[in-house]
Amino acid sequence: MADEKKPAVDKPAPSGDPFADLVFMIFAVLLVVYALNGIVSFFNSKNTSGSNWRDLTPRGLLLKTTRPISSLGNPINSKFVVTSYKADVFRTPGGSQVATKKLEDKGTITGGPAIVDGEKYWQVKFDDETTGWMKESDIANIPQKLTNMNEMSTLIGTEVETNRETDILSSPGGEKISSKPVGQKATIIEGPIIKNDTKYWHISFDDGTDGWVDEESLDSLFGKKEPLSKKPTLIGGTVVSNENGIPVYDSPNGNIVATENKGSVGKIIEGPLVVGGVKFWYVRFENGDEGWVNENDIDYRQADNSSLFVKVVLFIWRLFSITKYLLILLSLVSIGCIVFLVRSLNSLAEEQRKLIYPNLNQDFVPDMSKAVVNIQWENVFKHSESENQNDWRQAIMEADIMLADLLNTMGLQGDTIGDKLKSVEPSDFRTLNNAWEAHKVRNNIAHEGMSFVLTQRETRRVIGLYESVFDEFKII
Repeated sequence: MADEKKPAVDKPAPSGDPFADLVFMIFAVLLVVYALNGIVSFFNSKNTSGSNWRDLTPRGLLLKTTRPISSLGNPINSKFVVTSYKADVFRTPGGSQVATKKLEDKGTITGGPAIVDGEKYWQVKFDDETTGWMKESDIANIPQKLTNMNEMSTLIGTEVETNRETDILSSPGGEKISSKPVGQKATIIEGPIIKNDTKYWHISFDDGTDGWVDEESLDSLFGKKEPLSKKPTLIGGTVVSNENGIPVYDSPNGNIVATENKGSVGKIIEGPLVVGGVKFWYVRFENGDEGWVNENDIDYRQADNSSLFVKVVLFIWRLFSITKYLLILLSLVSIGCIVFLVRSLNSLAEEQRKLIYPNLNQDFVPDMSKAVVNIQWENVFKHSESENQNDWRQAIMEADIMLADLLNTMGLQGDTIGDKLKSVEPSDFRTLNNAWEAHKVRNNIAHEGMSFVLTQRETRRVIGLYESVFDEFKII
């Protein structure tokens, strides 16, 4: 066209089907994740990655923070954790299976060992009361921090205050000896002792009165003022006997009712009570014995001392194991929704284009029930297949005229094809970049004449670009 502006102003507009790009991006991410998973699996199977990766798995972390049962002098009564992802519990060593346990299940070794077919078994009791025999290779010892009871913090010596009219009793749940109004300060000297589901503390008031008071009548003055019941105690904690033959009494320093060997595990039920300057704790042992024990004969067993890093990583693994299947399902549903949304939006864009460019629909959408041939395009194709270079140029020039007619029919604003292409909405013109590229070659032919080198192969490529545009708008 004679009135064309310089091709320098004909810059392609950005392509635009953001929804197709989004689907491609999701597919690419899934492909990358799949590839990375394959690479990690390959290196692990070839054992080329060393143990660093395995150290960060739940099993690897457990093995790093536990110790083999074989390293213990006497494993009986020691705490263990399952270190296999799936471990069988047997009725007898090497016998029939009675249960299956998973990684991180905990329990106590109660007997053994027994060796069957070269495999060592230990009798165990899990925290959920499951009992049986397990292979030593499926479990590991949980290191426990044992602390002398006299080093543990108790509420003895804590200042308290009555929060209501309070009865002072001669013993826990016993006879009333006096009463105190609200606001009376005192100090704890013993306890707690539980009678009829009520917890009592032995306290000494500032005026010299002492006796037993129910916990609900007292507020702690240690730190901020709050109900005494909110203050932590050692009740419910786990203790371990530290020598062989330690006595268990029916009352503090009373009659001996049982003796315990070193390593016997029990739970604190009440106490302490002070007799002769010595604290006694009421302990219920796992072997069924219970009674009052001198605190010098037991150690307090605290939770495992795994590092914060290990605990955080294990928590993340547990959280992932719970949610991974939900996330997979959610991902599949999301991909399905995205594909449905893309198709719906493309359909909506097509409807909008019909509304925006009504003339295009009237003039260029053929009746597909009839055989329609575009004579103008037939001439373009015929020239492009000629052996004459002038015909190749003619084919591109005529195809560009068809492009101009198409843009005019769409009612686009602008004096030149370039101007009209700039005013197109990318979402309404999926082959916009092809139109720009083909039109640029046409401009080169128009402005450079015979100095512009054109081959038949290039001609066919350019005609193919025009063809994709005309196919989109169904005019050929």
